[in-house]
Amino acid sequence: MTGGEWLTEISSEFPLKERPFLVVITSGHTELLGEAASLADLVLRKPYETRRLTEFLENKGLLKRG
Repeated sequence: MTGGEWLTEISSEFPLKERPFLVVITSGHTELLGEAASLADLVLRKPYETRRLTEFLENKGLLKRG
């Protein structure tokens, strides 16, 4: 199963706006996700800047700077 197929499958059971969890995809080939990339909460292309992931988690209230 490809990442795009997985995102489509999981979104059929857990729609993006109703999920009780976040989906973060890290990949060196994000272009292979196609339109399914919009089904993830965050897509990071490897190598990614840890700052982007940190800011995302802070914005979601899951990480606090201290």
